Amino acid sequence: MQAPKSLPKPQNWQDFESLCKKLWGEIWKCEEIKKNGRSGQTQHGVDVYGNPRGEKYYYGIQCKGKDGYTNKQLTQDEVLTEIEKAKNFVPKLKKLYFATTANKDAVIEAFFREKNLEHMDADLFEVHLYSWEDIVDLIGENRETYTYYVDSQNFKSSKEVDVTFENGEHEITLTPKFKQHVSIYVKDYSAEINKNLMNISALWDKVNAANSIYQTAAVVNMRQAKKSELCEFSSSHKKYRH
Repeated sequence: MQAPKSLPKPQNWQDFESLCKKLWGEIWKCEEIKKNGRSGQTQHGVDVYGNPRGEKYYYGIQCKGKDGYTNKQLTQDEVLTEIEKAKNFVPKLKKLYFATTANKDAVIEAFFREKNLEHMDADLFEVHLYSWEDIVDLIGENRETYTYYVDSQNFKSSKEVDVTFENGEHEITLTPKFKQHVSIYVKDYSAEINKNLMNISALWDKVNAANSIYQTAAVVNMRQAKKSELCEFSSSHKKYRH
């Protein structure tokens, strides 16, 4: 599958945590990957944790959502604070990933490389950074996560709309300044109906006249037939008399 060149960033930190859980769950082949605790609880620098297949140690993810419009970046102080918290995670971590929606930055990446070597020398968990461009690459390499994220973005872009009017409200009442009058014209078909009735009446008169002529002709034919029979009978009677 070809990796996408760009993908929209999640709209909030909850969606970003869900994306990280889905992505690294597929990478680690870990069905048991979980979000750490609930909102408001002490999480010891870990938002998502799991046990990658084949590993006997836990890996943790610290999710850092950043405002994409102001190009905010992770700071070294933020990273150091979360690392200190993660040292108290139970059981101890083998690796800690910092996943952020901030864009790639060479300075903070150099800081992570140095901090990672420092931890390895001190037998502490490794620390790694994944900026948004890195995460997009990983999404493109993992089909299930790619389908999940693209579908979720399409759904939101086509279904979720938040409209606020000038008064700050989500609803507005409009009162028209005029009333619309609608005129409906109905055609008068009475003249056409009367004309059709007259045509039907005239046709009926013709039918009656034709029927009368037929009856008269039938009577004439009957009379002529009887007259012909009488003539034949008279002729036969005279013949026998002679």
